[in-house]
Amino acid sequence: MQDAPTSPQSEAAYDETLLIRDARKEDEELLLGRARGYRVEKVIGRGSFGAVFLARDGEQLQRVIKAVEVQRAKPSHSVHQEVAVMKCLRHPHIIRFRDSFIEKDLLCIVMDFAPAGDLLLRVDAARRASKPSLPEEQTVQWFVQAVAGVKYMHSLCIIHRDIKNENLFLESEVHLRIGDFGLAKRLKRVTEIFVEQQIVGTPLYLSPEVCAKGMYSAASDLWALGCCLFELCSLSLPFEAMNLPSLLVKITSMTTPPRPSGHCSEELADICAWLLTKSRQGRPTAIEVFQHPFLRAIADEAIRRRPKAVEAVDVAAAAEPEVVPGGYPKRREDCLAKKSRVAFGTPGPCAGPEDAALRAGPEDQAARSTSRPRSLSPDSQSPSYEGLQAAARLGVAGLSEASLREVLPETW
Repeated sequence: MQDAPTSPQSEAAYDETLLIRDARKEDEELLLGRARGYRVEKVIGRGSFGAVFLARDGEQLQRVIKAVEVQRAKPSHSVHQEVAVMKCLRHPHIIRFRDSFIEKDLLCIVMDFAPAGDLLLRVDAARRASKPSLPEEQTVQWFVQAVAGVKYMHSLCIIHRDIKNENLFLESEVHLRIGDFGLAKRLKRVTEIFVEQQIVGTPLYLSPEVCAKGMYSAASDLWALGCCLFELCSLSLPFEAMNLPSLLVKITSMTTPPRPSGHCSEELADICAWLLTKSRQGRPTAIEVFQHPFLRAIADEAIRRRPKAVEAVDVAAAAEPEVVPGGYPKRREDCLAKKSRVAFGTPGPCAGPEDAALRAGPEDQAARSTSRPRSLSPDSQSPSYEGLQAAARLGVAGLSEASLREVLPETW
């Protein structure tokens, strides 16, 4: 990259060149998708590998266009995987895929727009208003809809891997849709467990088995749902810390499932603790959560009111698991005696363009009271497990954040 000039005159010329370049780029972005009948209205989100636009289609309906620079995204197949996953999902509580196309080295994904924002905005607004929690009736309604979407995904052997309140979008105050499938993965069977060498997801919502061994399964999504429910009930997350190593120590060393501290019913607190069971096998499946007596009546009413979900075609049927208590198959590695140890996950830079378009405007986003690490993806430069463990030891020893950065280049 060419160094910026140092003299005042050359600096002014350099700045002017940058402004002209940015202006031309913005003009080109406004023409994105024009040949396919889309008219971009504005940019509403940017990431490491692209941007998110609010647009209108040929019928003047608002859509979101997520444009990813395929050449810069590594591995590029993860971008195409998002399209493949979204194409086969058709459910009232999942953001609807509409179209995809390639234009000027950009892979563009067109999806529905959720104008009412996301659940994290609701949490932050309640916190700023000094409320103890969100109304339980509304919380339960949102939660049941989120569980319905996850249950549908898992029935198609798809796991999300980045469920959080920031990705639970509101089409209206009473209609929730799950979005941002950039980290979703297709499994061979619903009970499959696989290990990633580099962790993906949002650290505050990572399950103990993901933090410890990078072990992903459908149970990881249920843990994340538990974190979402906890946050809606108490306006705080079950595990929070000043730095990453401390956070991961809390997650991996917890013994008793945390319970929400807000004003919620015992039944809802029990469901939250059930989802936040440390053992993967002890957690319920989405089907079991849906069948919980406290939620069943609400779920039945929601099913009665909503349009029937259109099942995806050409998708392998989910294999029937060998059910054990908790709903997940018993695995040999969980029976082996384990030495007492602590292993850790990883934070990282922004994972690229998110479905930021489905949130409220910049003013509301700026008012968010939480400063959170972004999602990790294979595209981000995540440290290895060895580096994570070394950083965790430094963190436990109480060393400064500057010392941690020597081992972990990207933290919060």
